[in-house]
This record gives sequence, structure tokens and C-alpha cells, in this order.
Amino acid sequence: MRAIALGAGAELDTDAAGRNGIGTALRLGTSSFVRGADHDDERFFDLVCAASPVLHPVNSSVCGVINVTGHLKASHSHVALALKLIVSQIRGELVRATPPRPLRLADAHRRLTAHMPNAVATFDENTLIAEDALTPQLATVNRRELWESLSTLSVTAKEMVLPTGHRVRVVPVTKGTWSHGASAVFDISRANAVDAVGHDGDGGPLTLLEEAERSVIASVLRQSGGNKSDAAERLGLSRGTLYARIRRYRL
Repeated sequence: MRAIALGAGAELDTDAAGRNGIGTALRLGTSSFVRGADHDDERFFDLVCAASPVLHPVNSSVCGVINVTGHLKASHSHVALALKLIVSQIRGELVRATPPRPLRLADAHRRLTAHMPNAVATFDENTLIAEDALTPQLATVNRRELWESLSTLSVTAKEMVLPTGHRVRVVPVTKGTWSHGASAVFDISRANAVDAVGHDGDGGPLTLLEEAERSVIASVLRQSGGNKSDAAERLGLSRGTLYARIRRYRL
């Protein structure tokens, strides 16, 4: 890496540096593996780069990114294994440093959203975990008021009214009690909220056909767990074409 003159403060966002391991991992929010000429910068053509964002164990915000780079002639499996081990160790340390109550909240949130198409917010007295799609609905909600509204419900309640007046379905973190918090399920489709981006990579409006293409690509990327080779094969596209679409649609 020193041989290609990357120093402190180097900008590796895909908008600035083109396709590269770190920028792609941050753009997609998952692990990336960029080989040789798949990079946009010819200085990286002799390299293979594996990168992964490190996510906070409670709110899934990006804490940083790990990148492992090797020569293109080296074993790609070794680079990928090194990345997996490093990220796993860091995630383990983050979990051990986090109090059990917010971890329990985060686990409940992940379990529910894994099979729930609607946008969800999970909260207790001190923590609120919410998806970006709910920013307008929760922008004016005070967490203390939210907790107090939950505390007034009977343990058999299925719905609650938020301080904003929104009616949502509620699921307890621990069955039979609200003391450990709850998940609020909104009448908002997560897929529509995430996929309906009305602008392309240059800021211009998308046509109806482009919006449909973006939605399909975003859906297949999620189904593939961010594996771009798998997604490209499912879509019937070359890797280069898929990368171009990812950049164009800011996926």
C-alpha cells in the first residue's frame, strides 16, 4: 500500500476514488471483494482488496472499516479469511464492552426485522433503535414520552398510540412484560422506504424504468447478502455492469 502512495487522509469514497474495497464496503454496508482491474484506479490493478464495515452491536452504525489487501497473485482465500478473522475479533470485543440490556434490545430488533417487511423501532427507557425509514415519524418523539406511553399499557395490549398520534403494533422484547422494552411496528414498508430513491448518482431524477431497475438490483443485493458476484449472476449482468449500476443508483 505504501508503494502506491496512500497516506493519512486519503479519500476512498467511491464518488471520489471510484470502485475500491473500502469505498464499496461502505457504500453497500457489507463486505466487499475487489480484484485487479475491477478497481477503477489503475494503481490498484495488481491488488486484491477485501473490506468490511465494523458495525456497532446495538444500533448497527458504522464504527469503522477493516481492509485487507494482498497482491493479485496471492491466494484470494487467505485475504478473505484474514478479513473475516479480524472483523470477528473486533465485533467480539465490541459485544463484550456493551452492557447486556441494550444487547438484548438489539437482538430482539434483529429477530423481528429478519422476517418483518414493515419498518420497526425497538426501545426501552434508555435506548431507541430505529431504521432510517422512520426518521420523519420519530423526529419529534421524546424517548421518555415513548417509554411512559408503553408503561401505561396492559401486558396483553397489541397496539399503542405514539405521542405524535401514530398508532403502531407493539411486540414486547420479553413475552409477558414491557419492562425490557418493546418493538413498534409501523404501517410503512421498509423495502419501499429504502428502495424508492428518486435520483441517480449525479443527482438527476430517475425515470420510471430506472426506478424499477434500481429496486430490482437493491432487492437482489439484499438476497445475496451483498455478494456482488452472486447478485450479478442472478441478474444476468457482468460484474463491471453491476458495479456501474451500483454507483449510478448509489446502492
